[in-house]
Parts: sequence; structure tokens; C-alpha cells
Amino acid sequence: VSTNTDKCRLSPDIGEVDTSGSLQVSPTDSTVYTLIAEGHAETAEASAEVVVIRVPQATFGIEDAEILMGETTVLDWETTYADSVDIQPDIGTVADGGSLAVSPTVSTVYTLTASGPGGVVSRQVSVSVSQPTSPPTVTLQPESASIANGDAVTLNWETTSADRAFMDNGVGAVPVNGEIV
Repeated sequence: VSTNTDKCRLSPDIGEVDTSGSLQVSPTDSTVYTLIAEGHAETAEASAEVVVIRVPQATFGIEDAEILMGETTVLDWETTYADSVDIQPDIGTVADGGSLAVSPTVSTVYTLTASGPGGVVSRQVSVSVSQPTSPPTVTLQPESASIANGDAVTLNWETTSADRAFMDNGVGAVPVNGEIV
């Protein structure tokens, strides 16, 4: 309220206003408003600050969402308007932005939590950890170790971790486990 004034100006960026009253403002950043009252060849001013409290924002990503046990993937994040940033499990407090290599031994959901005066926001990423597959193995046994010239023999075979099998000497593709005469 301003008394004994001819006019009032409100800054920043508002301009002339009534000598008394109210005005709704919606600043996007914290702002100091100054009211300058002029009258009787003199000026008076008063200031008031409006502090904008922002809700934390966060992005959270992962380089490879599927890895084999023993491999590494990279978490990356960026936050704004946060006073503290935490990643769980097993990581803890981190900078407001960055990246970190991780080598989980089991499939894991990582949770980033950004906290500030405007609230809390959480984001999650997952990594699926698989056991490395074993290399294929094969055993091949004839039913008889020796035969007469011109006789036939049955060959038995068994594989592990194979998705196809091939036999040479003109036989070609065969089941991954089986026998042939």
C-alpha cells in the first residue's frame, strides 16, 4: 500500500500499477519485485522476493540392459533442482550428473532418487544378467571299435550346449543327439 503518491511502478517487467491493490504473478525463477512510489517530488521503494521452489528433475539410463555375468554396463544420469542424489542398491550418494560402470552378478533394478526443496523424484533402470553359455561339447562312439571290411557300424553321439550338429564324410546335418548306421 502506498499513500501520498501520484503513481507506482512495479518491476521487473510489470510497469505502472494502482497505488494500492494486489497483482497475481507467476515467475518461473525466483524474482525480487520492487515497487517504486512517486509523489510530492519524492520516491519510496519496497522490495519483496518470491522464491520459486522447483521439483527435482532426473533422467536415468543404462548402456546395456542385458549383460553376461562378469561383464560391465554403464549407468548414466542427469538431475536438476536436487540437493542430494542417491542410487541403490549398493551405490549410495552420487553427483547430480555422471556415469558409473557396474558389474552386477544378478539381474538388478537400479533406483535413482533425487531430493530437493521441491520434492523427491525417482527413476529406475534394469539390467538382466545371464550366465555365460558353455561352449558346445560332443562325444562320438562307434558300437564296435573294429569291423570286417564292408560291414556297417552304428555311430552314437551326444552333445551339450549345441543347437545343431554336422557329421563329415558325406553325412551332413544330424540331430544334436542320436545315432546313425
